[in-house]
Amino acid sequence: MKQIFFLFCTMLGLSACESDTNSTPSPDYALAPIVTLKSYIETFVDCKQISIHSVTGVKVDETKKVFGSCSDRWVVGETNNKVFSVADGIELDILGHILDWESIDTCIFYDNSYFDVPTLNDDDRAYYLERKRGYDYYTALIGDTAYNARLRGDATPLARAIITPLKSIVIVADKDFSSNYLAGSDLSSLFTVYFDDPYSTVKNGYKSVGGTYRFIDHDVFPQSVFKTKLSEANFEERPFINAEWLCFLDVAPEKTDTYSFLIKATFVNGTVLEATAPPINIKGTNE
Repeated sequence: MKQIFFLFCTMLGLSACESDTNSTPSPDYALAPIVTLKSYIETFVDCKQISIHSVTGVKVDETKKVFGSCSDRWVVGETNNKVFSVADGIELDILGHILDWESIDTCIFYDNSYFDVPTLNDDDRAYYLERKRGYDYYTALIGDTAYNARLRGDATPLARAIITPLKSIVIVADKDFSSNYLAGSDLSSLFTVYFDDPYSTVKNGYKSVGGTYRFIDHDVFPQSVFKTKLSEANFEERPFINAEWLCFLDVAPEKTDTYSFLIKATFVNGTVLEATAPPINIKGTNE
C-alpha cells in the first residue's frame, strides 16, 4: 500500500512538471474539490542518493526570470528558448532523493490522514502516522503553518525541502578542461547554480523573494529560485532548500570533446553522495 501511494505521488509530480501555462484546464479541473493548505511545503526529504540529468542545446533568456517546464529541461539535445542557460547550453540537473523503498520510513515526511483509514493494518497505520508526525514537526520548526491557501485538489504547490542542509556541490570532469583545470580539478567556479528555496518563500510571507526566478509551471504559486556561482552558493546558510540543483556551465573547455562530469554533494552531517552525469559533447573555445 505504501508503494502504491508513493507511485501516485511521483506521477502527480511529473504531471505538474509537464503542464503549460497556456494550456486549457481539463474539464475535471473545475470538479476537483477545494482544499485548504495550511502549509506551503508539501514534502520534507532526507536525501540518500543523487541522480543527474544532462541537457544540451538550450538558450539564454535572462529577461523574464522564468524557467521552462522540467519536462522541457530534461529533453536532451533540443532547443527551447523558454529555458535559461549559459555558455554552450550545458545544464546538469542534480536531483536529491531517497535511496529506495526501504529507506522511505526514515527519509520522507508529508501531510496525510491515511493513518485514520479503518482498514489499515497496524504497521501501515504506524508508518503513515510517523510521516505525519515528522511533517508536523518540520512545518512547526520553520513556521510554515499560515499558508492557508484554498486551491483545487490537483493544484498543490508540490514544494519539497531537504531536512539535512547541503554543505557543497563539487563538479569534476574526466578530461582536461584547460591548462588551469586538469582532469579531476574542481570546476565549481565554472558553473552557475539555480535552486528553489521554499523556506525563503515561507519567511517572506509566502511571497517570492525579490530578484529571484520561478518555473513557468508555478505561475499560480509563489516561488523563489536563487541564482549564484556554484562555488559561492553558501548552502549551509540556506536550510530547507529544494532537492533539485540546476547547474549551468559558464565557460566552455579549450578542446571539443565528450566529457563526463562527476558530481559530489556533501551535506553538513558528513554524508557524501556521488553520481556521474551522462557524457556530453561540448564545443571547445579553441576550435
